[in-house]
Amino acid sequence: MIRVLQAVRRFARLTGRDRWLILESSFFLICAKIATFTTSTRTLLALGHLDLPSESSHPQLVSLPPEIGPAVNALDKSSRRLTFANCLTRALALRMLLARRDIPTKLHIGARKDEHGEFAAHAWLTYRDVILVGGEDARDLYREFTRPTNTLL
Repeated sequence: MIRVLQAVRRFARLTGRDRWLILESSFFLICAKIATFTTSTRTLLALGHLDLPSESSHPQLVSLPPEIGPAVNALDKSSRRLTFANCLTRALALRMLLARRDIPTKLHIGARKDEHGEFAAHAWLTYRDVILVGGEDARDLYREFTRPTNTLL
C-alpha cells in the first residue's frame, strides 16, 4: 500500500503534460496488447512497413524531434506499472503515440535462436534508422522479417 501511495505522490508532482503522456502511453500499451491478441502477425508486419523510407544511412546524424524523448520516458514509466508490456506491445504503443504527433516510425520484428537453441522473437521501433525502443543491439542480434510475406504464421 505504501508503494502505491508513493507512486501516486510522484505522479501528482509531475507536470500536467507529463501526466498526460503517461496516461496516453498507458492507454496505447493496453491497445497494443489487445492488438497482439486480435491481429495476425502478417498484418502487424504489413502495418510496420507503411512508412516513409529512411532518410539517413547514418543513424547518429539524425536529429530526433523533441516529442520523442518525453514519449519514450512516459512509455518507460507506464511499462513499469503495466507488467504485460513486452517488446512488441512497447513498440506498437510508442508507434501509436508518435503517430498522433505525425512522427513516422517503422516497426521491426525479428527472430533468432537464443543461447539454448530455442526460438526467440523481438520487436523494436525506429525513427529514420534510430532505434527508439527495443535495444540498440536488436539489429545485430535478430534477423528481421523484412517483408509482410515472411510471416511467423
